[in-house]
Amino acid sequence: MYGRRACAQIVNVTDTYEAMVSPRVNRLPLLPHGGMKALMDEGARGMLDWDLVALFAKAMGIYPIGSYLRVRTGEIAIVIRSNEETPALPVIRIFADASRGILRRPLTVDLSQQDPPLAFEPIPRPM
Repeated sequence: MYGRRACAQIVNVTDTYEAMVSPRVNRLPLLPHGGMKALMDEGARGMLDWDLVALFAKAMGIYPIGSYLRVRTGEIAIVIRSNEETPALPVIRIFADASRGILRRPLTVDLSQQDPPLAFEPIPRPM
């Protein structure tokens, strides 16, 4: 189905992302969204096949599953699903309140369905 060159390019995209989000001796890992941004920058500069980078980003989402976010109001959430139509607004599960107390009933929120969208920022593992 795919030639060796195409398979090598696919591996190159995924390996590059993995290297960016993994710790190295000389640097800390990027957060998943930072790795995705850096990967897209590499593709835009022609360092990687842009079409494959775009497919990878679409499959993974800008905020990959498992990414942690802090909602504007201080609650902590984890990304549980990407939105294909609006990749910058994933589906999240809010699991901790602003003081980092674990919620008895986590709240699932599709950020693409919020009007106006709920503001958030990516964070490293919070706990």
